[in-house]
Amino acid sequence: GGPRQPSAQEPCEPRRPLQRGVSAAMWRLPACMALGLPLAAARTDADHCTAFAVGPQAAADGAPMVGQTDDSEGGPGTSVVFVPAADHPPGSTRPVRDQATGRQIGTVLQVAHTFAYTYAAYGIMNEHKVAIGESTCSARIAAASLANNGTALFSNQELTMLALERCTTARCAVKLMGDFAEHRGGFYGEDMGVDTGGEALLVADTTEAWVFHVLADPTGRSAIWAAQRVPDDHVAFVPNAFVIRGMDLASEAAFLLSGNARAVAREYGWWDGSDSSKFDFARAFSLGEYSNPYYSARRLWRAYDLLAPSLHLDPAPEITDMDGGYPFSVKPDKLLTPADIFKVAKPYTINRQLAVDRSSLFWAVSAVSNWAFGSMFSKAILDVRAAQAAWEPRSEALAMELQASPKSPAEQSERLARFGADVHAAWWELFWSLMGKYNDGYVVTHDKQGTFTSTAVGYPEWYLKSVGFDHALPAQHSSFDRLKKRMADAAAVLAKIDSGRTHPPAQPASVLLV
Repeated sequence: GGPRQPSAQEPCEPRRPLQRGVSAAMWRLPACMALGLPLAAARTDADHCTAFAVGPQAAADGAPMVGQTDDSEGGPGTSVVFVPAADHPPGSTRPVRDQATGRQIGTVLQVAHTFAYTYAAYGIMNEHKVAIGESTCSARIAAASLANNGTALFSNQELTMLALERCTTARCAVKLMGDFAEHRGGFYGEDMGVDTGGEALLVADTTEAWVFHVLADPTGRSAIWAAQRVPDDHVAFVPNAFVIRGMDLASEAAFLLSGNARAVAREYGWWDGSDSSKFDFARAFSLGEYSNPYYSARRLWRAYDLLAPSLHLDPAPEITDMDGGYPFSVKPDKLLTPADIFKVAKPYTINRQLAVDRSSLFWAVSAVSNWAFGSMFSKAILDVRAAQAAWEPRSEALAMELQASPKSPAEQSERLARFGADVHAAWWELFWSLMGKYNDGYVVTHDKQGTFTSTAVGYPEWYLKSVGFDHALPAQHSSFDRLKKRMADAAAVLAKIDSGRTHPPAQPASVLLV
């Protein structure tokens, strides 16, 4: 199960011309949807994402769509980076970097030519309109990066970037990511926990869309993966839970499975092997929704209910290891546009516009006040008071200066205007700092080197009680108990698996080559 060097050129489908009539605007959609808007929201540690893929015959203009929303968990965000196409000399290598730190932890042999593409926390889209969305999922087996004394080389970030560098089709991307993860170094997820150790990547090109699931294998140096083609006239959503279940392995046109998946599932008692031509991937390797009952199910129900209301789907089912609750994909009641997908991503809108004059000191003060009251007032007010303490003595000093000044009224007015401009700029800067520091339930701080730390704050107990959080979801206590037990049992099995792995010795902060 150790890594091997690839051949000089990966075995992907040959380059082919783009489909005529593909909407350029449609293919810009994955770039913005994948970042969750605004663009700065993309983060490498974002676990709470809802990804989607639309088949060509389900789209109004015949062009597949793919992307995601990204909750991001606070932090300063990740820039969108464009990587130009490039040619590489024979025998050259490509670095493989740790997703969290950016440290090089290995290399793979480079191909002769790599395509242009964009990426943020992961690969987004390349020049051949292969595009990718992502959603972190629970998984029975997880592994850690080589950078953290772990065993695995590839993250979803590196897999997606490799796929976009080398592939002209979604099928090529799925096969390439599976091959690298399974045969060339293993896969690690967001962390070593069973709740977020797996990944789902949704991949589309100009003619088709796929859903790809991946997790570590027991050795930690390989991976288990599966892929299912989205029917051309369907739309599929992945809400932080594996959704590939009824795999017909006789149909390679629609299903792909790693060579080790069934053997591992049978070894650990997650599959009885009764029918070798059928396989329920999620039942074998997923733990369902990982945060709380309905955490994933309610999102999946709402998406399908909005796009295919004629199905009258029941909102009651949960997503567990044994039951997916909802179909892999649905046929929408009408052909979909990007606007239809945006409606799913943001069901609550206010159709009202208000002109804001940012040159006015009133709006700068109002912005600070509203963000402080609307985020974490008990913490944000400390920053506001610090700014007040810095500027109030300066204003008092200016008042004393003007009282004693022999300057003309016009000169004094100019002095006041300059001071007002300074305060105006400082208060807008305070607003942006509050927005970055107190964001989506997190307090984000930076050290002198610029490294950030985001700390979850959560809601106070009195508030949770006042809104009836303890009984807001129609889930029995037994559902929470079963979820906790499911996760605890899986964590115990993972700990036993990891204890049998051979970990490399701890390395200094230098390059590791594999």
